[in-house]
Amino acid sequence: MDTSQTPQLKSQKIAGFKIWYSDQAIQSTDLEGKTVYKQWQSAPADDVQVVMVYFERLDGQGRHTRLYSSGCDYYGIDRFGRFTSHFDDVKEVSGHILYGKFMNYEALITLEQGAFDDYGDGWLVTVPVVEPPVDGDLIGKP
Repeated sequence: MDTSQTPQLKSQKIAGFKIWYSDQAIQSTDLEGKTVYKQWQSAPADDVQVVMVYFERLDGQGRHTRLYSSGCDYYGIDRFGRFTSHFDDVKEVSGHILYGKFMNYEALITLEQGAFDDYGDGWLVTVPVVEPPVDGDLIGKP
């Protein structure tokens, strides 16, 4: 999914994320960093196949709302916690960029099914998007 045309998503606060690579899945809580942005920066940069972003807002069943993206060349989270992805134009993606890689269709479908079934149960722990402001810093540190 190309998120460049979905501005309403940029206003939702990210609680965490999970990235499926060709040979493994990594959730944000497995990565170093006290913020979503720092965790994203510490993720392996290449061979991203599927990204599921979990938001703080809950759905009617009490689960985190989510955004799914796959089949893109570029995925990013910026220092303000906004997720973007695009299938071929890196200029449409902001923040720290991770790179997708071609995978055969059957294998990708298997990974996507795992992503669809994952609501963060048992592993998702919400962390701040950025560190709180310190000494007059109006934005906070990424």
